[in-house]
Amino acid sequence: MIKRTKVAETTRSIHVDGRELVYVLRRTNRRRTIGLIVNHEGLKVASPWYVPLDEIYAMIERSKDWVFDKLNAWQVQQLPVRRWISGESLYFLGNQIRLHVDIALLGHGVFLSGNVLRVFANDAIAIEKAVIAWYHEQAIHHLHQRIEAIAPILDVRPSRWTLSNAKHQWGSCNSKGVIRLNWRLMQAAPAVIDYVVAHELAHLRHMDHSPRFWATVAIACPQYRSLRAMLKEKDVLYRTI
Repeated sequence: MIKRTKVAETTRSIHVDGRELVYVLRRTNRRRTIGLIVNHEGLKVASPWYVPLDEIYAMIERSKDWVFDKLNAWQVQQLPVRRWISGESLYFLGNQIRLHVDIALLGHGVFLSGNVLRVFANDAIAIEKAVIAWYHEQAIHHLHQRIEAIAPILDVRPSRWTLSNAKHQWGSCNSKGVIRLNWRLMQAAPAVIDYVVAHELAHLRHMDHSPRFWATVAIACPQYRSLRAMLKEKDVLYRTI
């Protein structure tokens, strides 16, 4: 007797690390194991017909790092190439701003006026360099102020801090007490920036991610879970500069 194929697809969602993950669940009596597929449409979970949702949730939780890495990779492929022309969107302290370019042969500079970032430069390469230099300058002042404000709350003091240009890390802290913070953080909301600063400062007390470490982060940043989720949601977008 030929076994009749049963197939059903539903769109579901699950919260993983404070982030809502939408996926398509495809159940069929032809499968024997759970499979995860990530493509340009998002996450699809292929499951045997009889597997309970709790087991599917557990599979997604165990594979969350792989899933988010693949989703981010697809997002990067779909993001438009930045052309550094008037009208393009950027972010500063959580707010969307617009780029306005003026070709100036005899001078250069970057000025934020309301939600417009005006750039005076003589070509596209100079525009990109000028904008990045402007973000660096803003980061030096803002991040220094936040370290000075948050460090006393945690009763710590870094030996020094520097700006980072890392592509896949928002901050770091080493055993010598040196903290590095990514200048691209200036695109995030102030509360999110404070979370990252508190996170790295907390490593001066606990060089791990133990419960004691997170309890230390919570002293300065009680809402760190939701703020961490906000940063993850914008992670790929903020790395386009």
